[in-house]
Amino acid sequence: MAKLTWADVDLEGRSILVRIGTGKALRDDLIPLHDQVVRVLQEIRPPHPMPTSRVFWSMPTIKSFYGDLERARESWISEGNPESSDYLAKRDSAGRWVDFHSLRKTFCTALVRANVSPQTSREIMRHADVRTTMTHYVDLRLRDLAAAIGGVPDLKEIDFPGSGRVESHLARNSQELPESA
Repeated sequence: MAKLTWADVDLEGRSILVRIGTGKALRDDLIPLHDQVVRVLQEIRPPHPMPTSRVFWSMPTIKSFYGDLERARESWISEGNPESSDYLAKRDSAGRWVDFHSLRKTFCTALVRANVSPQTSREIMRHADVRTTMTHYVDLRLRDLAAAIGGVPDLKEIDFPGSGRVESHLARNSQELPESA
């Protein structure tokens, strides 16, 4: 992000070019942009930027990031919101910290919850291996698992290859089980 220049930003094409050497990946990547990001970049873009001008002149340190977060949380609480909430806390009740990687983890989890395939999520996250994406950057909770199970069709409607509906499959197999089972 710190090395991103206006030459790398294509607002009409709704993408940014992440050049080799600006991150860990050893390749150039064209990353599509969300509508909200396009709007923010349109707002901050100078009228006639030099192609080599940086989009972000400075990047916050973790100390200034936490200071901004604390001020935002204080403002949110002063609006009558509960102080006991984890909202905008730099550390939540589960002991998790907010930092750059936790923001990436939140984003990747949102991709998965939006039914983006693991392979596409890996590409968006710029990982070389899908296992990195799915193991370290996706945080699926019990509610996600319950929603997945809830999305399975009625078992009576599932055809088993070569054996027909579940009911007939269960009926055949239950007759083969010994009484003690």
